[in-house]
Amino acid sequence: MASGPMEQIPGAQRGTQPLSPETKRRVRLAEGQRKGFETAWNEYFDCYATTTYLDAPLIRLEDISYHLYLKKNINPTNPRWELPSFRQLKKILGLSQDKIQGIEARLGEAGLLLKESGKGKGAKGENVANDYLLYEPLELADFLAAVLRGQLRGTLNEKGQRKVQELRDRLGLASNPPGATTASSPADRPTAPPVPKSGTPAVPTTEPGGEPQGGTGGVPLSAAAAVRHFGTENKPRETNPIQQTDQQQPAARDAAAPATTASEPAQPPVVVVGQNDLVQRGMTISVAQQLLRTAPPAVVARQVEIFDFLRETQPDNPKLTAGRLRRQIEENWSAPAGFVSAAARQAAAAEQAAAAAAAQAAAAAQEAATAQAVATRQAELAAVGLTGADQATWARISQMQPPLPPPFRDALFHVPGADGAAAVIFRERTAWGRAMSGAHLATRVRVSSRVAEVCNRPGAKVHYLVYEDLLAMITGADA
Repeated sequence: MASGPMEQIPGAQRGTQPLSPETKRRVRLAEGQRKGFETAWNEYFDCYATTTYLDAPLIRLEDISYHLYLKKNINPTNPRWELPSFRQLKKILGLSQDKIQGIEARLGEAGLLLKESGKGKGAKGENVANDYLLYEPLELADFLAAVLRGQLRGTLNEKGQRKVQELRDRLGLASNPPGATTASSPADRPTAPPVPKSGTPAVPTTEPGGEPQGGTGGVPLSAAAAVRHFGTENKPRETNPIQQTDQQQPAARDAAAPATTASEPAQPPVVVVGQNDLVQRGMTISVAQQLLRTAPPAVVARQVEIFDFLRETQPDNPKLTAGRLRRQIEENWSAPAGFVSAAARQAAAAEQAAAAAAAQAAAAAQEAATAQAVATRQAELAAVGLTGADQATWARISQMQPPLPPPFRDALFHVPGADGAAAVIFRERTAWGRAMSGAHLATRVRVSSRVAEVCNRPGAKVHYLVYEDLLAMITGADA
């Protein structure tokens, strides 16, 4: 399959719809990766799956097994080889579909698995099977540099920081080279870590001939509980540890999303869930303390919110126990259908309030403009001795069939008195000139007839005037 734009779906949107159990993926090694089944075990365990250098591991032992399983079963001689379906994988591995999707999501977060969508990639634009690219684990120096730069999630622990300083001293680098971030200072880390350049989160596949589907499984956004360190360290290559290698993962680097910049909006603050909040939902104190130590606050808060939503919408569901909440936090389950987070509700309420305020301001502005227009017209009429009743009479005259043309219809009107004449007053001299031309002789005759009929003044004369001339005569007379 020809490579194309990488699909990247935020963790909050993954796992919203079930996948067909027959969905298949094609798995292959990314370009430039080491071939074969053999892998440096130290890279898996020292860097990714233990707390040797990180506060919390990025993947679990089951994720390593699945990654090795994919590598072992790749058939490089058959480009049409596809991974077994989810139904077959569940039978082979003895895992649920949720578990498999959770494993793939963690491998994607760690940059070890990357999806190339098959949507519209067929010869005739049809959907075909997705490609899943496998990446080897980064070696130690590159791994530490990726964590420092925020390309991989995680925070270096004390040993990791010492190892970074050791590598810098060995290569003669400054303690804080330009562009490097400091893992020991949480305030300097980005509020929203950028998508890792070594891979994107695994995204559920596309059903052949259909639209992309979501998944049902949990999509862990955090690492598992701390695992005791074992194994030995890799010998780092003599490269700059503050720069990611250009040979390790070129395809993933080109497909990565841009890093978070200062101009992007800040992430909403995480609601802190304490021990008492978990105990109130049925957990023991020891279990609550363990979860608060091992799970990120954002995951705990989100899963508690999801759990409360389920209890509110399914009050008679016997499965909604404290054990269920514990599993949700440990596996970081995806949100169920219909769930709206508190942050989203607050944003929607703020948006609705802003829209209501804008509508109210627009209505007030329109009302003020209307009032100003009425006041201006009243002043215009009063200046030459006209009334609103006069204009209502003229509207009746001008709208009789056939209606009068614009030069007449837009004019002002003075109803004739008992012994006086009527007056049609034009605001502009050009309109008066058009009305007095020979082309409107018949119109003027029609106006005289209608004035006599509507005003009940047979034989009353109609004078045609310009507003500014009439105003000048009145003000001159007053002077």
